[in-house]
Amino acid sequence: MTMTTLIHTIKLPDGRRLEVLEEGPADGRLCIYLHGTPGSARDHLGFEPLYQELGLRMISVNRPGIGKSSFQKGSTAVSFADDLLQLFDQLSIDRADIIGFSAGGLYGCAFAAKYPERIVQLNLFSSVGPYDNPELHAKLSDVIRPLYDTAVHNPAALLEQLSGLTTPEAIIALLQSATSASDHAVLNAEQTRPGFIAASGDVLKQGLEWWVQEIANIASPWGFSPSEVTAKTRLWHGTDDLAVPIESSEYLVAAIPSATANYVEGAGHYFSHAQWPELLRDIA
Repeated sequence: MTMTTLIHTIKLPDGRRLEVLEEGPADGRLCIYLHGTPGSARDHLGFEPLYQELGLRMISVNRPGIGKSSFQKGSTAVSFADDLLQLFDQLSIDRADIIGFSAGGLYGCAFAAKYPERIVQLNLFSSVGPYDNPELHAKLSDVIRPLYDTAVHNPAALLEQLSGLTTPEAIIALLQSATSASDHAVLNAEQTRPGFIAASGDVLKQGLEWWVQEIANIASPWGFSPSEVTAKTRLWHGTDDLAVPIESSEYLVAAIPSATANYVEGAGHYFSHAQWPELLRDIA
């Protein structure tokens, strides 16, 4: 099997572009990675040998406004499902596994609900939940809850609040302020920090309006019910996640008919970045 790394864009019917990072053997088992917010297709760097070992063709996608993916005002998880379908069709992908991390869980669920025939298995790491649900909204931390509320009710104010973030290091410092000590270790570890730096660079390329929009998408009605997800679904969530409460995954595993959950004792929000090889071996 030929080892490949390919960074390119695909053109969507309306003229927009989606940036795609492909790694691993060209004929490997297909896996689509959907990043969190903030985050990017470059979350996980240096794992090409692992993808070769596991026979995985990993395709990571930047959502609208990130990296070289065209910004789309009003983009939602449901509309992005149509963008993702275009990627499947243009890359001749019949079916694939999907990994959704954090906010990527929302986008993975939307695609699975709308196009169930294209999913092999949905894998959700530290996934967000629908925070328009009052019980889940109440579980958000005092650091995170105001971001969601402001994104929904006064997005211009949140954009102004985030405007001081002009470097990858500033983005990472913000992430540290909302996460646990175990996450701080992951954010600064030699193996994982380069991915956070690269992803944060993508985050900043086109401004941060897309970020405010994504935060609002998470906290607003999703446009579908998680109960519409019929694909086999596995969830992982750390018990020490301060950024996304574990109740988010508990809600999803109760709502999705064929879902099972793995709760990782003492792990924070970014545990999947540190345990990427082990998790992929489990999936593969």
